[in-house]
Amino acid sequence: MFLKSYKPKTPSLRFKKDIYKMSPFIKKNNLFFFNNKNKSGRSDNGRIILRNRGGNIYNKHISIDINRNKLTNLAIIVSLNYLNKNSCFIGLIKYSNNSLSYIKLSNGLFIGNFTKSIDRPINFSFNFKNVLGSFIILNLAPKNCIFSNLISIDSNKSNYAKSAGNYLSIIKKIKELNIFILKLPTGNKKYFSGLSKATVGRNSNFLNKFTVIGKAGINRLKGFRPSVRGIAMNPVDHPHGGRTKTNQPEMSPWGWITKKNK
Repeated sequence: MFLKSYKPKTPSLRFKKDIYKMSPFIKKNNLFFFNNKNKSGRSDNGRIILRNRGGNIYNKHISIDINRNKLTNLAIIVSLNYLNKNSCFIGLIKYSNNSLSYIKLSNGLFIGNFTKSIDRPINFSFNFKNVLGSFIILNLAPKNCIFSNLISIDSNKSNYAKSAGNYLSIIKKIKELNIFILKLPTGNKKYFSGLSKATVGRNSNFLNKFTVIGKAGINRLKGFRPSVRGIAMNPVDHPHGGRTKTNQPEMSPWGWITKKNK
């Protein structure tokens, strides 16, 4: 996968850069893909809970297997796909018992590579390709290993290092308490239990941060509407409106202080 630049046939293509999404065998199985209704930032009661949303045409979702229920079965990557909802690539894997599921791919995996869930301690004395993309518990990992899509012990979904190119690294292991100190993508350090689960390797599509959409209409199709700055409004519409912006702290449209922790 590499960055693709366009000839400036139109003004929107002059600076556009996108990931060349090579997706062989892109036939989508209806068992995994489903349509999600566009609610435009509204709750089930019809009230707006998230402003400046609407007009999303990419409503195709996919069920991704995060916990890897087939723990001991070997799997092979059958096809690659890319969805606009996920910044990293996803792959269809086939287990040794002929079951199928979609997973997030690690950087370096392609069609024909094998992956599985590891149930024994690993080291890097053998080929790293045999370990890349495997599902593992932190207790079984060496010190210089990196992870992505970490699932903490009190959660059933991944909350850390989910987007393209992100990863976690081990700083220190406390054996007495079975606790790991991991470095987050933001640079912060946090404690995690040794029973937490993660995927070995860095998330795929690490060139995603260099993409340029080219025009604002692309974000409109993704469901992001334009937002007006508060300082450009009138005093009746926003606390920053008119000539009222002085040394007072920044506020939301409802008068809440927004930057009190910064």
